[in-house]
Amino acid sequence: MDLLARDQTTTYVPPNDVIKTSTPEMKVNYTIFCLYSVGSANEKLALQIMTCYANPALAIVGFGANMLCIEILRRSGLRKPSNIFLLSLVVADSMSQLQSMNFGEVLMFWGPDQKHSELCGWQYGETVDFFLFVSTVVIYVLGGLGGCVNTFVPVLITAERMIAVFFPITFKKIVTTKTAVIAAFIAYAVWIPWVLTFSTLYQFYRIPIYNKDYYSFVALGMKYFKNRPLYDLLNHYVFQVFSSWVPVAIVSVGCTFIGVKVFYTLRLRKRMTSKNISIHWSPRTTRTLLLTCLVFTVTNLSISFLNFYILSGFKQNIWFLIGSEITYFITLIGSSSNFFVYITSNRKLMKIFLDIVHFRKHTSAVF
Repeated sequence: MDLLARDQTTTYVPPNDVIKTSTPEMKVNYTIFCLYSVGSANEKLALQIMTCYANPALAIVGFGANMLCIEILRRSGLRKPSNIFLLSLVVADSMSQLQSMNFGEVLMFWGPDQKHSELCGWQYGETVDFFLFVSTVVIYVLGGLGGCVNTFVPVLITAERMIAVFFPITFKKIVTTKTAVIAAFIAYAVWIPWVLTFSTLYQFYRIPIYNKDYYSFVALGMKYFKNRPLYDLLNHYVFQVFSSWVPVAIVSVGCTFIGVKVFYTLRLRKRMTSKNISIHWSPRTTRTLLLTCLVFTVTNLSISFLNFYILSGFKQNIWFLIGSEITYFITLIGSSSNFFVYITSNRKLMKIFLDIVHFRKHTSAVF
């Protein structure tokens, strides 16, 4: 996930259009114009629909479905390594969905009661503005962490299934509840330093305009601009690669080998039933995990190609923002698909879901 992508939509400074401000404390003449004000009425309407309605609505539905997934997995048994990985993925997806429910960011661009609509920012008073700043950064951190982790967990799922399919005898010795918990913890812990470091780059700006009016906003601060080449290098060419292309490549290759092995084994078992060929891995669990990884691969490949071939051709204009929101809409589809994948590919999980819907106690839950 590109941690700079969300901030690129925050502000835009036209080189020749500057509102002059002068106060005894601040004799610097500058202001921040809202990029959302650039474009036709239809373009702004399309952007507003994506930002304020389409993406948040899908995120809310997906978040609710993910909460239901957590309960389904809990009833299925959280001692199963596969369920631990699926739970880690659901939690990471839910965290990434918070970015579309970032009310502070929405109010910063589209909020009501703005005295100066040409400026992006909060105009609700210093206390409320600072609260919106804190909540916005917190959601950036949680969403950024979730966006990185939800690309790493499918790698763990693929590795777990490869061991189960290719090394079934030693599978239970290698993949245990303890090792699954440790692996899931590492998936989160490895990204925390970078996400927290990036969060310190944001600053709270409170800018005087005139007639004692102020507006506030959140944006990357001087700490970022002083070391911009380093942060851009790390973000775009190191962390971006390891949170997108590398996981997609590993999952794609791994799932291909698993799929071929599963197809061959099941076909051989069907043809040679008299020899009573047994398998040591669950086709049902394997199908669920492979379908989960397939959805991950398709959505992330779509996002990566869209970013590379389309968004890279736009400059900082309103079409860049519209394209970014469409890209994020695809991300939300992927992060909201867990529930539908689980209940359609696994009869046991479907039965648990039906038990929940009918409020019947599921007696086979394992804690």
